[in-house]
Amino acid sequence: MGPRILVAGMVLLALRVGAAQAQPAAGDGQAVTVRAERDIGFFTGDLVRADVLVPLPGGARLDPASLPAPGPVTYWLDLRGITLTRQGQAVVLHLVYQNFYVALDARRLEIPGFPVRLLGDGVSRDVDVPSWTIGVSPLREVAPPVQEDPKAYLQADRLAPLLDAGRWRMVAGGLMVAAILALLPLAYHRAWGPFRRRAARDFAVAARHLRRLGARGETEAGYLEALLILHRALDGADGRRVLADDLPAFLDRHPLFAPLRAGLETFFQASRQAFFGSAPARARHQLPFKDVQGLGRSLAAAERGRP
Repeated sequence: MGPRILVAGMVLLALRVGAAQAQPAAGDGQAVTVRAERDIGFFTGDLVRADVLVPLPGGARLDPASLPAPGPVTYWLDLRGITLTRQGQAVVLHLVYQNFYVALDARRLEIPGFPVRLLGDGVSRDVDVPSWTIGVSPLREVAPPVQEDPKAYLQADRLAPLLDAGRWRMVAGGLMVAAILALLPLAYHRAWGPFRRRAARDFAVAARHLRRLGARGETEAGYLEALLILHRALDGADGRRVLADDLPAFLDRHPLFAPLRAGLETFFQASRQAFFGSAPARARHQLPFKDVQGLGRSLAAAERGRP
């Protein structure tokens, strides 16, 4: 075969491929063009993307109802999606197919074309989108060369890369230091370790006991217990027994609680009626249980300001 015959054959083949990729629209000489991102190297499951340029002569418009619906096209091909964009006097169809052909060898497969309808001037006409071909490839050899050792059919495992752990050691060390620093306020709050000699927070403990007591429901016995809990907290905070007549001296020694003088005076009056006046109902009316809880929370909040 001479060089001229070979060149002529290649030109003829190129013209045939070009004719498969573009088809003139009806009567106007313009062509519907298919532009694929590539035409070879597709494997099972790959997405096949292509853009179809459809000219719109004479102010015509594309009828969306004429477009193919996503779904199976052939037994080996599905249309996954189709979108439209306008490009001058043409519309571009963006097609996304998915290939399910399980190839045993490299071969070319044809993606079927489809008609679309153009509307304009009260008339409609159909324009065909041409079919085009893609090259599919097998995932593995059908009959690989015979090997004496079966292990020769497999590639050796690739060694895992060695990562520089120095940076991560620094990160871990920084996080450890941050955790220790975050534990210091908790250790101080709970009087752990070197903070063991910090003054106890009697009212914080009392407020927790009052909260648990309130969860059981309000009873007369529970109210009397709540008064005793607050009495014991006052005694613990002052280091001595605190009675009603001792309140001014207590506030002089602990000015942090001075803003709560009125509440403490009401508390001692209710306590005197409940324990010495044998009138717990009158005491509950004067200082309800929820007010005892509120006074405990207020004392605990003032206590947190103590060094």
